[in-house]
Amino acid sequence: MATTYACPHCQAHVAVPAGTPQVTCGACRNVFAVGAAPPPPPMPMPMPVATGAMPMMPPGNMGAPPPPPQQQPQRRKALIVGINYVGQRGELGGCCNDANCLQHLFTTKFGLPQENIVRLTDDEHGRRDRNFMPTRQNIINGMRWLVSDVRPGDTLFFTYSGHGGSQQAGFMSDERDGANETLCPLDYSRAGEIIDDEINAILVAPLPPGARLLAIVDACHSGTVLDLPFITSHTRHRGQWEDQRGRVYKGTRGGEAVCISGCADDQTSADSSALSQSVNTGVMTFAFISAVEAGSRTWGEVLYNMHTKIHGNQDPSGGGRPGGMFGGGGMGPMMGMMAGGGIAGMLLAGLAGGMDGGGGGGSGGRGFSQIPHFSASEPFDLNRPFVI
Repeated sequence: MATTYACPHCQAHVAVPAGTPQVTCGACRNVFAVGAAPPPPPMPMPMPVATGAMPMMPPGNMGAPPPPPQQQPQRRKALIVGINYVGQRGELGGCCNDANCLQHLFTTKFGLPQENIVRLTDDEHGRRDRNFMPTRQNIINGMRWLVSDVRPGDTLFFTYSGHGGSQQAGFMSDERDGANETLCPLDYSRAGEIIDDEINAILVAPLPPGARLLAIVDACHSGTVLDLPFITSHTRHRGQWEDQRGRVYKGTRGGEAVCISGCADDQTSADSSALSQSVNTGVMTFAFISAVEAGSRTWGEVLYNMHTKIHGNQDPSGGGRPGGMFGGGGMGPMMGMMAGGGIAGMLLAGLAGGMDGGGGGGSGGRGFSQIPHFSASEPFDLNRPFVI
C-alpha cells in the first residue's frame, strides 16, 4: 500500500510504498526521508451550484448583460414655404397667409415647438433676413435641414403654397403623363424650378422605418409633386388607391410619406378670398385647416371634408358656387364655430392687420374645379385615425 507525500522542495505529490525509508522526487530529483514531510492537503472540492442559480460574476460589470439602449426622443420639425411673388408677373395674394396659418396650426394643434419650425416667405419676415426668403437655394437647404439626422419616431412636415408648374420629362422618364411636376421658388426665372424627382430624392428617399413625413402642397399641377407611387381622391378615385409605380423606385427606406395636394396634375389651384370672406388664402390650405378644426377623425373624413368645403355637395364638374361644409350656408356657421382662437378667427382678424388682403383673386365666387388629392409611399386604409 502506498502513501502520498509532498516533496518538501517543490511540493510535488510523490507516492511512497510502505516501509520505504527515503524517496527521490520525480519532479525535482530531490531526495527526502519518508516521514520528514507531512502528507499533502486534500484537493479542494468544487462548490455545488443549485440548478437555475446565477453563477457569481467577477467585480464590476464584466460579464454582465449590456444595459438596454437609451430611447431617442421623438422629434417634430416643419419647413413652411409661402410665396406671393411680390412685384412679379403672376403675383399672388394668399400664400404667405397660408404659411402663417399653417405655422399656427402646427404649434396649437400638432404640438410643434416654434424653434423646430423654419418659415420661408417673401413678406416682411423674409425681407428682414434674406436667409428666410423662399429662393431656390433656401428651399433646398430647408429640405435638407428637415431630413437631417432623421430617425425612427420623427414626424416631419413640409408645406408649400405658391406657383406650381409642369415640365416635359426626358426620354427615359417614368412619368405616366410624360411631365415632371415642379415647384416655383421666388427666383425660378433665374435659378430654375424644383422638379418632383429632386423633391422625392431629398424628402422621401431617406425616411427610415418609424419616421413620417406629411407634405401639404397648395400649388397648380401638384397631384404627384412628391412622386409618391400611390394616389387617391374623393371623386376621381372614389377613395381607392391608384398604383402609379414605375420603373424607378420612388418610396422610402421603410418610413411613411403622405402628401396632400391642392389638385390633380392636370389642374390648377386657386388663390382666393371666397372661402375666408376676408383675406386671400390658398383654397386647399383653407379647406385642410377647416377639416382639421372641424374634428375630422379619419384620413377619409379629412379628404371628404376638404372636398365639401371646396365644392359643397356638388361634383366639381357640375359648376355653381360651392356651399359650406355644413350645407349651403357658406362660411357663416364655420366662422361662428371657430371664433375665439381658430384659424378662421385669425383670418377674420387679418392676423391683427399683418395678413395680405385683396379682392377675390383666383376663382373668386364662381366655384372651383380643383380636386384635392392624397398621395402616399404605401397605400393605407382611409378609415385610419387622423393622428399626427
